[in-house]
Amino acid sequence: MASVAKQTATSNVSLPPDTYIYALARLSNSIACIASDDTIGLLDPTTLKVKHKISKCHKSVTSLTAVTGSQTLATAGRDGLVKVWDERKEASLSTLSIRICGCIRMVSFFSCPWCTTRSSLGFYLSLVMTAVMKDVRNITSPLRSYLESHNDTIATLSFSPSSTNRLLSSSTDALLTLFDTTQAEEDDAIQQIFNHSAAVHLASHLSQDEICAISSDEALSVYEISKPEDVENEDVHSLLTAYGDVREELKASYVAQILQSAGETWVASGHLEEKTLRLTPLVRGEGKTKWRFDHSRALSLPDGHGEEVVRDVLLDEVSKTVISCGEDGMVRVWAVPDAGADGMEIEEDEAESKKEKKRRKKEKREKERFKPY
Repeated sequence: MASVAKQTATSNVSLPPDTYIYALARLSNSIACIASDDTIGLLDPTTLKVKHKISKCHKSVTSLTAVTGSQTLATAGRDGLVKVWDERKEASLSTLSIRICGCIRMVSFFSCPWCTTRSSLGFYLSLVMTAVMKDVRNITSPLRSYLESHNDTIATLSFSPSSTNRLLSSSTDALLTLFDTTQAEEDDAIQQIFNHSAAVHLASHLSQDEICAISSDEALSVYEISKPEDVENEDVHSLLTAYGDVREELKASYVAQILQSAGETWVASGHLEEKTLRLTPLVRGEGKTKWRFDHSRALSLPDGHGEEVVRDVLLDEVSKTVISCGEDGMVRVWAVPDAGADGMEIEEDEAESKKEKKRRKKEKREKERFKPY
């Protein structure tokens, strides 16, 4: 039985009509958002009251990210600029502008343990077909540049939670590439390449040795990451499970986001005609690359963003809220029912069969054993 979230606050960020809100980021004291009119908004995380706005932050802003638990955020745009902002400068946020030739699709912060002579804070960004890493306090040259691994638009970039050296990129060229960022040379850095057979829309790490990808036509596949020694010996026999189009199972018309919360993976999906937004956990099944949607623990967000597409979803474990934004020009906060120590997991239905309970207990043991991220 799915649980139902309660909407506790909404805001249009005082934006003009027909403005899309693209993305969200959680700062220590605010929720940041970017909009299609090139505005950055800083909102109170509980009431969504507008604390500060910056107009014309870019010429066509594309991406937003933040350093977890800090006051620092970064934006990127089609103007070829990356800007780093400090939310504490509410009257006039400080900026660091980095001009790079080309449209920058995304930017994100990361810790850089192998940068022994540099700051431990850097950021990575993607241009149309290039992944670049820079140190925010020494921007004269890239830490890493991987220029030839994709031949079309990069869709996602993410580091493995279990290994900050491992970078996963995905692209509309249908490829997913796993890099070892301790290696400066691109040929040495590439650990493994996966072919999703369709333009990749979303990608994420599921565990220490598994990744998943969802295509633009919402087809899901889970891939096993080979051991480094197998790759070196050219003895790669990675497992793969293709699940196909997940829209029917999720009762959705699109997949909005892949999220991580309390060591679990959640898939946010929406249905335009039914005006719904739903978060469904993707849990380990029987065997490697065998995962399934646990509909009994899904979270329903009634009415979602109406008939408009949801652009981004955040899970705030501290406040037990879900924060969403979309093409209706709204940011919304949802209270999650209290579920105890298991994150958003809800109590089981009293009529649940003994067999189902036994299976759930087994999965819980496996979750502790494998410690998926």
